[in-house]
Amino acid sequence: MTIQFLILRIQSILDGKANASDAQLRAIASEYMRICQNAERKLLHCASLIRAGRDYAAFQVAETNPMLLETLNELIFARLEDWRNFCAIHSLPCPSPFDENQIALAKALYTREISQNHPLYRDYRRAMRLRNYTEALAIISTIVKVNGTNSEAKNELEKLQKRIANQKFDEARQAAERGDEAEAIKIASSIREYADDIFANNEEWQKLSSKIDAYETQTAAGRIADILVKLRNPDLADDFRKILAYAAEIDVLVSKFELPLEKSDAEFLRAQTKRALAMQDEAIAAEAKAQACLELAAEIEHPSDLPAKQALAKILSLRKKADGSLEEKIAKKISLRVSALRLKIAMSRLKKAAVLCAAACAVVWAFMEAQKRERKNVQYRAALNSMSAIENMQNTKNAIAALQKFEKDFQTLCAAPEFADKIESAKKSLEIKAGYLDRLNAVLAEAEKFDQNSGDPIAWLDLKNKIAAADEQAGVLEGAEQAAAKMKIAEAQNALSAGIAKKRAANAAKISALISEAERELAQVDAHNSKSLENIAKAEEAVASARKMAENPSVIFAITPERAEKLQEVAQELDDKAALIGGFEEAFRAIKNAASAEEYFEALENLSKSPSLSQADAASIAKILGAKDAILFEVYGGIVDLETAKAAPEKFRTPALNFYESPEIGEVFEGEKDGKTLYFFKKPEERNRVWQGGGEIIQKANVIADAGGSAKEETFKKLTIKNRPVDGSILQGIKLSKEADMAKKIVEIAEEKSLAQALVYAANSDASPIFKAFVEKKILDLYRKAPIESGFAFSKTLQDRAKKVDAISKGLELYSWIFAAAPRVKFVENELYKEKLADPTPEAEAMKAAAQKSAQNPMRLAGYADFNGAVAKKSQAEKLYALNINGEFSEITEIKKPAKFSPIFEKSEE
Repeated sequence: MTIQFLILRIQSILDGKANASDAQLRAIASEYMRICQNAERKLLHCASLIRAGRDYAAFQVAETNPMLLETLNELIFARLEDWRNFCAIHSLPCPSPFDENQIALAKALYTREISQNHPLYRDYRRAMRLRNYTEALAIISTIVKVNGTNSEAKNELEKLQKRIANQKFDEARQAAERGDEAEAIKIASSIREYADDIFANNEEWQKLSSKIDAYETQTAAGRIADILVKLRNPDLADDFRKILAYAAEIDVLVSKFELPLEKSDAEFLRAQTKRALAMQDEAIAAEAKAQACLELAAEIEHPSDLPAKQALAKILSLRKKADGSLEEKIAKKISLRVSALRLKIAMSRLKKAAVLCAAACAVVWAFMEAQKRERKNVQYRAALNSMSAIENMQNTKNAIAALQKFEKDFQTLCAAPEFADKIESAKKSLEIKAGYLDRLNAVLAEAEKFDQNSGDPIAWLDLKNKIAAADEQAGVLEGAEQAAAKMKIAEAQNALSAGIAKKRAANAAKISALISEAERELAQVDAHNSKSLENIAKAEEAVASARKMAENPSVIFAITPERAEKLQEVAQELDDKAALIGGFEEAFRAIKNAASAEEYFEALENLSKSPSLSQADAASIAKILGAKDAILFEVYGGIVDLETAKAAPEKFRTPALNFYESPEIGEVFEGEKDGKTLYFFKKPEERNRVWQGGGEIIQKANVIADAGGSAKEETFKKLTIKNRPVDGSILQGIKLSKEADMAKKIVEIAEEKSLAQALVYAANSDASPIFKAFVEKKILDLYRKAPIESGFAFSKTLQDRAKKVDAISKGLELYSWIFAAAPRVKFVENELYKEKLADPTPEAEAMKAAAQKSAQNPMRLAGYADFNGAVAKKSQAEKLYALNINGEFSEITEIKKPAKFSPIFEKSEE
């Protein structure tokens, strides 16, 4: 039994709606107490770990299913104090309240910031590394639950949800392609919690998601069938706990999914439940007997200090509860203890009365008893016959009247043990039956007066549950009385079912009409229609009304999956069109409000992306955007923005060149040894020794060891002895490297001429392409430090060259040219140095002059051509320029009709 269902049972008991026996009440109270004790143990464990400073271990305990705080929230329900009072009045087991301090400690776990060094993050990274994405999702969800404001953790959660959703969605599609629709829906249901948001605009997901409810209903029906099979298994016959748990699960599934049960299955389930409850009562009684036996054993071993009369009453009560379950040895001891207590009580009484008076009374009593015995025998037989007749009556009302008459006729015998028990049992049975009949009549009267035009689903569901409860409890009656009650219940159920069907049909018709109304309004929505926003508003109103009816939380008036899917499709179409029209209006408003040519073209490009555009309008915009550069050239000289043109200097200036970190670059020499070229700092030291018949040459050089410029001192020797082979080898052809010579000259050119000339020399020199690319990068970086002053902003050549060099020179260091592989050298050569580089300065000067001239008297944005191509603004004193339908930019007088959305420019004659 789930906690939610258990709490519902408790609330129904408190409301007086549950017809539960004493045994059932004790079973419910015991189950609630058991769950509370389990939760209390888990809470204590968690609090102990927190106090010991082991927060991570406490997290693991709290987050293990069932989750601690969620369980506590369910157990501490609103009417808990009422339940405690009820248990105290009826002597039922009830757990002690949870420790508030321990709960506060557990809640505090979720208020502490979790850093990247927390073990949870460690486990998350491990799960991601092992590609255990399900475990990773559970961990990051916990982190987000604690770090509610941590945007990084939220992003990780969203990314992982998208990853799992995409993977599962692909699996679902593959299953659907194989024809296994059930497997596809099963996979989709596992990610539905977050996939509905991720794939909100995916039609394929929407169709799959809409089938999940039907799948869950089908799964529930399958589960019910499976449970019924298990209940019919003989191995389960004596396990009343499982039987009751299965019955509760069927009850929940039938109620949640409104699934019908076959009459035979319903009867079988009721019979099994009744039998299991009886077994439960027996188990509880046996437990009570065992407890009584234990208490009696304790009383024998350690007698209480109660007065004799109270001690005797306690032992007799416990012996009655034990009901013959005592061991023979204990039973004998109990009998001796009872005899001793009775003797003690009798002796106490005898002391208070005179011995002679007691003897006289005894003689009188014996004589009177002899006279009465015969009369009692006759009365006793008559009472037995009357009680037997009452017990066999099937009409509750008549049986109650007969029992009242019996108590009046046989007042003396009613106190006798053999009749007292039967009267008490009959009263309880008749009280249960009479109570049920009163409730049944009340329910039937309510059903007869029920307004079947009511739109309140809670009222319908409440009446349906009341009738179902009355049907389930009809087993307390017998024979013809039970059959009559069943017939009345069936009539009420049929009338209610017909009313529900009629109400459902009316709701379905209303929802269909609202859906049709929304579709009619959406069909009229068009970006160029001024009433589109009004149409969308009406469609939104219709969809909202339909949703209010369709999304009713009750299963009473639930609509069919097909109609729900249709409503979802219309709602999605409404959202899409509202977004399209809203985006179109916003983009078009930006065009009308543009204050400069740049703003106009930016707004026009946004409008071009709107799906609301017609094909003809999209073609017009494409032509305008294609002529953007030509138009901007006319407006601002086509080079730079207005502020850059105004800030241009009279003469371009560049920063001083100091492009390398190590001055040793100018002293890099090269030489060959055994056919291999080596590079080293400065010229090697060389020492010669000559003697008769031979000589020795020794060289010492700082050989460059890596691209960063680290050097390693190496020694080379060559020994020559007459009539012997030469021993060793030395560096040959030692000379200054081309790259070192290039570095020196670049600095000289930059100082004496210009940085542009230095760039041209570097690009066109006969040196390593890798070194040239490195040097170009350093020179171009100098240009970019002051783009306007250096002329970089005015040179397309320099800008394009910089982009290309940036991409190619990534990762290059000062001495990378020495160690670069041949394929890369060839690649750089082909990409940058197949053609000679020209001096970019004349181009920058020319472009600067054109930009400055345009900045002094630029054209201004005057308006735009509307949907029909009409000019938005026109003045005789100004020249207007626009774009014709063919994408040609010229004066408006030469254009008969501007293109739609074309910008209109004006230029005063000066």
